[in-house]
Amino acid sequence: MLTTIVAAASAAPRGAITGRVYADARLTGYVGAVGGRLARVTGDPHGWRFVVLDQPDANAFALPDRRVLVTRGMIALANDEAELAAVLAHEIAHQIAGHGRVGAAGRQAAEFEADRLGLRYLDAAGYDPRAQASIQASLVAAHALDARLRGAPAPLAARAYAPMLVDRLRASSAATARSTGGIRGRDRHLAAIDGMVWGVRAAGLRLRVRRIAPGDDVAAMASAMPVGNAPQARFHLLNGLVPGEVLHVGDHVKLVGR
Repeated sequence: MLTTIVAAASAAPRGAITGRVYADARLTGYVGAVGGRLARVTGDPHGWRFVVLDQPDANAFALPDRRVLVTRGMIALANDEAELAAVLAHEIAHQIAGHGRVGAAGRQAAEFEADRLGLRYLDAAGYDPRAQASIQASLVAAHALDARLRGAPAPLAARAYAPMLVDRLRASSAATARSTGGIRGRDRHLAAIDGMVWGVRAAGLRLRVRRIAPGDDVAAMASAMPVGNAPQARFHLLNGLVPGEVLHVGDHVKLVGR
């Protein structure tokens, strides 16, 4: 099954690796530059390729030939370059550590090891290591929202790794509690994803980056997004916000529009 950054990507069944490449040279170049920056600090920098898949779900995985694949859904969920880097670093770590040969019984240990290595790569590349925890928090929130919208008490069985993700989030937060910063790259990230297809392609929706102006009402902006149920919850998730968090004039937010 395809997984988010939670599962050892190269362990995914071959038949599950589906979806066409997202044909956007600007976005592909951006993701490749972030991945290349990480690869250079691993001590094993050669042969890596970074591919964007045209899929709405937030997934990322790596193949034995050193292709790291990330969906546009995951890129949309990331709120800055450092969070995208955390996703890629985790998958690079799986490959370097040889986790493609790890069975189901060893998967939990492999996930935590990939997180530890990923933090090392983030730090060495100059990124803020705290981005690992923040993207994991967004993934936890995404699973919770999915369950809520389905009226279910827990994520889908196919997402049974979600409890492990909560434990990984705790570990990542503890490991980076004393971190003092690093590159976040929010402006670069937003510029790269502005106009990217969002959700199911047939819906004709795109991500739009908007600067908060005087008089803007977050509730109104959220309700104007054609995303179906729970637009405010989707707005919070899309922007890595908690309910009640205040936005300020001049802030940039991600919206969904035509």
